[in-house]
Amino acid sequence: MDPYSLNLNSWNKASSLYRQRFMDPGIYQEGYDTLLNLLNERHSSLLDVACGPGNISAYLHQRHHFAKIVCTDFADNMLKELKFSLPEAEGLVLDCRELYRAEGTFDVITCGFALPYLVKKDAEVLLDTLMLKINPEGFVYLSFLDASEALSGPEQGSTGDWCQIFYYPASQIIEHLHRCGFVVLNQWSLPFKYKNDHPILQTILIVSPGAKQGYF
Repeated sequence: MDPYSLNLNSWNKASSLYRQRFMDPGIYQEGYDTLLNLLNERHSSLLDVACGPGNISAYLHQRHHFAKIVCTDFADNMLKELKFSLPEAEGLVLDCRELYRAEGTFDVITCGFALPYLVKKDAEVLLDTLMLKINPEGFVYLSFLDASEALSGPEQGSTGDWCQIFYYPASQIIEHLHRCGFVVLNQWSLPFKYKNDHPILQTILIVSPGAKQGYF
């Protein structure tokens, strides 16, 4: 079984568990609130990539009204959970490798931990596509697992299901974002775990093309 099929099976099986576990923002609240503090009334559209049960977009929408919310995920069961979490959203079964198929551009894009499930070439395509989908004065929230690529491989989750996990150093992700035209506005890391005695961090970035273009 290829890694993407393996991951899809795991996500569909764990969709209800994800909604139970991750609707509370917990340690990620600081990042969400930092993003919210950057927004004004002109930021009216939100794209949540690899949305899962809608935990990020639901939190943001409770505190900042978005006239348009589009949530995409590879796993259709995740979008069924989204209906409970954020019924206002339009849910699209869409592989983030094909994000270009989502119509229009957006003021805010969130992409929480999609990169750990993408091989390098697909991760780079996703980062490129974020630039195509963000409005000039918009913001992108991006999180990933920060460690050496050499640690990537199959891992068993708490449910007993296996996923293919890919790690990327923050410097590598940031370099690619700079090449795309993004400016990093905020960066911080949270501890995650050790693998083979190597620390793995959860790194969160808020980036924008607008700072480079002088909008703010």
